[in-house]
Amino acid sequence: MWQGHFIRHIYNQAPTGDYENWTKWQKLFPHVKATLLQHPDGKDALTEVARILYYGAWYSIRMGNFSDAEKMVVRSLNISKTLFGERTREIARRMDLLADIYRATWRLTEAEKLLKQSRDLKLEFFEADDPGTLQTMEILALTHVAQGRLKEGVELLSAVLETRKRVLGADHKDTLTIMVHLTLMYNSQGKLEESERLLLQVVDTRKKTLGMDHPDTLLTANNLAETYRNQGRLREAEELQLQVVETQKKKFGMDHPDTLLVMNNLALTYQSQGRFPEAEELQLQVMESQKKNLGMDHPRVLITMNNLAVTYRGQGRLKEAEELQLPLVQTQKKKLGMNHLETLVAINNLAVTIQSQGRLREAEDLQLPLVDAAKRLVGAEHPFAIKIMDNLARTYSMQDRIEDATEIRIRVLELATAKLGEAHPSTMKALHDLAWARKRRHRYDDAIALMKKYVRLKKATLDQYPFETINPSEAVIQWELESKIPRCS
Repeated sequence: MWQGHFIRHIYNQAPTGDYENWTKWQKLFPHVKATLLQHPDGKDALTEVARILYYGAWYSIRMGNFSDAEKMVVRSLNISKTLFGERTREIARRMDLLADIYRATWRLTEAEKLLKQSRDLKLEFFEADDPGTLQTMEILALTHVAQGRLKEGVELLSAVLETRKRVLGADHKDTLTIMVHLTLMYNSQGKLEESERLLLQVVDTRKKTLGMDHPDTLLTANNLAETYRNQGRLREAEELQLQVVETQKKKFGMDHPDTLLVMNNLALTYQSQGRFPEAEELQLQVMESQKKNLGMDHPRVLITMNNLAVTYRGQGRLKEAEELQLPLVQTQKKKLGMNHLETLVAINNLAVTIQSQGRLREAEDLQLPLVDAAKRLVGAEHPFAIKIMDNLARTYSMQDRIEDATEIRIRVLELATAKLGEAHPSTMKALHDLAWARKRRHRYDDAIALMKKYVRLKKATLDQYPFETINPSEAVIQWELESKIPRCS
């Protein structure tokens, strides 16, 4: 009898896991966890337990507590199957939630299988444009992206977005969520202007409807800052990230997954500015917290380790960087496979570390297949593919294979200018490197013209890149003097 009273009381109190209910959930959650231990006999009481645990799992996921979330949703799913059978709408909703946990914990094959079952089940009860069916397809698209199947994921998500705009309107919260997910894929494809345009629209709408301190608004602002960083607008990225990090800490605490995500991105901005000690301090904090909450081989932990290794390399700590990168690459290959973007990023960073130690043949052996793999996966014009080509050119240059290096650098400059714009750091670096290659072949007119353009761009963007220590103006003067010295035949 008392067990029944307890369950009924919690059932009447437990809300959905939406943000608006989080204050209530902070007090209620320990009691909901206790519901896992209750095994009532009656159908009504079991139905109530299933609903309580479903809402509890929903809240747990938003808090990054995937262990409790999985226990709750699995129990809820099993109760529902026992009471109502395998093919009901409630079963489909619980399968979606469990798939979201699998996706967050990188069990992607299991997630995809569940989502396809849920999609087919929902289509028995709803139309293809039903919000619940579209939500399942949205999670399925994100799973495809996490598996490295970027094209498939973008196509599915774009189709869901168009349907949501038609059915719900452009400003509906579900439509805005799809738009944010799509911008993450645009960033992965190097479509930075499209990403910025969509994110500005979503941030503005969410500020008005949800407020600046709502978690959805904060994550959208974080994504916008990432787009700024990828565009080379580092000051703007840093200002936005600092604002988001402080709000996240106050609202959700240091160990929340969303807080750690923004801290990691802020560290990357510091890294891009050459502020390596600040980047390292943040990355070590993030990594320790992620290890504690997610485990050593979770993809987010691996990404943080990879970023930390790049910070070590930037400080000249090459052995420490390589010691992190070697096991990291092996884990990435095992967990994600060779055709995943994160695996290619890890291999590229290892190759640059090896290159920096003067082991040029080893670096070249890694970089040559990497160029082809990146072109197949993301296309030759993607910023990541451009970066790999540039790294290979540097390896050739360090081997005194100047013609091979120059051929690649001309192509890199063309792609970077077209894709990223003249003022982007990658484009400016390509200009600088090609100028030096021309100078080494005594083609002074070309070298001086390229370096003068670099000087102009550097002066125009000095507020964005104050860490730059090269004085190209002196190089121009020196090269102009050298060009007047007769060459021995």
